[in-house]
Amino acid sequence: MAVDMLLSGLPVAAAETPEQYALRMGDFHKARGANTEACQYYMQAVRLAPSDYLAHRALAQGYATLKKYEQAMSEVNKAISLSPGDPKLFVDRGIYYIGLGKKGPAESDFKKAVLSPDCGHAVYKYLEDMYKDQGRLADAIAVCDLHIKREANETTYREKGEFMAISKDHEGARQALTKAISLAPLNYRNYELRADSYLASGLAEQAVADYSKALSLEPFFPSGIYQNRARAYEKLGKKDLAEKDRKSSQTKD
Repeated sequence: MAVDMLLSGLPVAAAETPEQYALRMGDFHKARGANTEACQYYMQAVRLAPSDYLAHRALAQGYATLKKYEQAMSEVNKAISLSPGDPKLFVDRGIYYIGLGKKGPAESDFKKAVLSPDCGHAVYKYLEDMYKDQGRLADAIAVCDLHIKREANETTYREKGEFMAISKDHEGARQALTKAISLAPLNYRNYELRADSYLASGLAEQAVADYSKALSLEPFFPSGIYQNRARAYEKLGKKDLAEKDRKSSQTKD
């Protein structure tokens, strides 16, 4: 045990219960990619403290890393029975349902999780992306709106703008992206997405302005922006500038 404690970087004399030690060592091995060993420690933690939902959750996550989703489901259900108010557990179970190919129950668990105001950004994304994959864009946008009510920031507005653009509501997309820009005026991606929406609406002049702003903010891989600005220039009849951008798209990355 002393060797393991030293390996984990904590003092040998650190005061902890046997269960805490088992959980910590499970986390240590999991971080190293030794998932089988991690599960062994998590199982020890469960045996030591069968009424601790965190131990069951850790073991469920350990099983999931090994793609043993049935076992993960069994453990997370035990965790939920011990702590039914923790939204993270429903997120976990939703992920395991996806691992088992059961998208309906996964959706139900993600919806339960987002009812909690502190469920975290990733939960909304799971549900939004699930709806996107199913072509249920109106439902994805509704989840975005719920997310914005609780956490109105650049990311949430940008995500809404992206979904609205996919659903071809370009005016709505631009409104959301304009809000994202007001919150993060130095993020080139917001300008690029708004430019895409302008271009899709036939508003080539506005698209050129936003693509130019995006390029001025020095993205690492500007090739796609040059290509799209070339398309906008073409619509404006500015063939020389379009050709210049096409050449830039091949040399700037």
